[in-house]
Amino acid sequence: MNLYLFNDNNLASAFGIGTYIKELVSALESSDIHIHIVHLHAVRPKFEIEKTDRIENWYISEICDDTISFTSSRNIEDYSRNVLYLLRLYITDEYEGMLYKETDRVIALSQYTKKLLLNEYHLDPAKVSVIPNGLDEATPVPEANREALRNKWQVYENESLILFVGRLHVAKGLMFLLKTFRKLLGKKPNCRLMIVGTGDYNTYVQEVKDICTKVSFTGFLEKNELYELYLIADVCVFPSLTENCSYVAIEMMMHGLPLIACSSTGLKEMIEDGMTGLHIPVVEYPDKVDIDTDLLAEKMLYLLNHPEERKRMGANARFCYETVYAVKIFRKNMLNFYHSLF
Repeated sequence: MNLYLFNDNNLASAFGIGTYIKELVSALESSDIHIHIVHLHAVRPKFEIEKTDRIENWYISEICDDTISFTSSRNIEDYSRNVLYLLRLYITDEYEGMLYKETDRVIALSQYTKKLLLNEYHLDPAKVSVIPNGLDEATPVPEANREALRNKWQVYENESLILFVGRLHVAKGLMFLLKTFRKLLGKKPNCRLMIVGTGDYNTYVQEVKDICTKVSFTGFLEKNELYELYLIADVCVFPSLTENCSYVAIEMMMHGLPLIACSSTGLKEMIEDGMTGLHIPVVEYPDKVDIDTDLLAEKMLYLLNHPEERKRMGANARFCYETVYAVKIFRKNMLNFYHSLF
C-alpha cells in the first residue's frame, strides 16, 4: 500500500504537523505501507525526490522545473493544479485512481473534527474514523533534579510556575492568558508565567511591559529543554482556539500535569473537566470570540492554591496519556485502519 502525506512548507510543519508525520512514520515502520511525504512550496530549485530506508520525500518547489511551469505558483489554484499534473507523471501504481475519486475514508483526530466534517461536508459517518494523535514516551527526568532545574531556569523558591507552550499567534489565545495573568498577580503575586514558542514577540511583549519581570519568553526550545520545564511547572494553561488533538496537550498529560484548556475545540475531549484539568468556555460572537479572563484567573488560582488537586488531576492526566495517547496505541489504531481498507 502507498500512503501519500501532504505537508505545506510553513511554520506549523515544525510543530504539530511535523510531529504527526514523525510519529506516523515511526508507527508504520516495518509494515507493508510505503510512505511518501509530498512537501508543497518547498525551498528547492526544482522538483526533487529523496529516498531513505523508510520514506520518500517529494519536494515540489515554487519555481519551475523542465517539465511543469510554476510561473503562476503564487496563485493557489494554479499551483494546486500544477501539483496534480506533476503527481500524475510520477504516481503510476494501482492506487492512482484514489487521488481522482471521492475520498473513501477519512481520519479525524477527534470527535469534534468528525462532527465538523459531517455537518459541513455531509460525509457518510461510516467513512470517518476517529484516531487521536499518539506520542512516544519521553525519557524521564529524575524527580530529584527538580530543585536543580528550578535553579537552572531561575524559578525562585516558593514561586509558582505557570507554563504556556505554543506559537505566539492569535489562534493560540495567548493574549487572553496575558490579560488573565495580570489579574492573577493581584491575588497571588509570587507567580511566574513562562511562554515557550516563537512568533510575533513584539505584540505580546508590549502587552506585559508593566509586568515584564514576571513573564519570561524562552523562544523555541528543544524537546529536552521543554521537558525540563514540564517537570518544574505547577500549572499549564492552553487557551488555544483552534485545536483538534494537540501534541502540546499530550506532552503535558504525559508529564502528569493538570491543564486548563478551552472547551470549544478538540481540547474538550482531551481534558476531562475536574478530572485531568479544567475547562474554560469560549464565548462566540458574530465577528469575534472571547474568553472570560476573570473566570480563567479563578481557575488558575484554584489549582495554584490546591496542590493536592493538582496532584490528583495530574495523575489522571498521566493515566489518560497511557491509555489513549501513547504511541503504542496510536500504532495499533493506524495499522488497523489501513489494513481495514482492503
